Amino acid sequence: MTNAPKFLGSGLRIGLLGLLTLGVGAVVVRSLLFPPPPRLTTQAGLDYPDAVTLSRWQLVTAEPYDPSTLDPSLAPDAYQYRYQQGDRTLEATVAYVTHPFVNETYFRMYSPTLINIQIHKTDQQGFYGVVTRQDHVELHACVRPRGHSVILYPQLARGADVIDWRLSHLWKWMMGQSPLRDYRCLWTTLRLPLEGRSPDDAYAILESVWPEWRSHWSQTFPPL
Repeated sequence: MTNAPKFLGSGLRIGLLGLLTLGVGAVVVRSLLFPPPPRLTTQAGLDYPDAVTLSRWQLVTAEPYDPSTLDPSLAPDAYQYRYQQGDRTLEATVAYVTHPFVNETYFRMYSPTLINIQIHKTDQQGFYGVVTRQDHVELHACVRPRGHSVILYPQLARGADVIDWRLSHLWKWMMGQSPLRDYRCLWTTLRLPLEGRSPDDAYAILESVWPEWRSHWSQTFPPL
């Protein structure tokens, strides 16, 4: 009889711990399957380098992107790099985006339902889109912190990385103090004028540049 209260107390603690574990598990599973509306979280910005080396290309200029040529709410601190290789000129623009609503706007801009964009997949590197304009060809992609790239929103949603499974982080997430999943994008555009070339020739040049460009920027993400 003297052991009954102690046994009951131990059983009660185990039961409460089990309920707490189930509750946390249910919340996490629900968030993964039915994520809540995203909140604006304060995240570190990106320090754009003054120079990014590209094999066989010479850097000509590196400067903040003129927001008058793009909606400033999308890329208030974007950066643009210009390269030269003989008579070829390559423009590369990057914009670090942390807010999911801005990301959604970018995905809509490059949606196949709105523009004639060709989606390409590369082994171990993800996806990108190619658009042929009247006088140039563009390559668009969202570079992700783990190194791959996406161009359609479902690709981002499937591949968003869980940042931290520790209970301390899960508690901050439940309190709205930290994101659970990493939806950040570094939106980049490579642009090459046709200048008498066929779109296929211009695309082949962009395709040769893309792996090195993607690899560089995937390593520049600041910590959350």
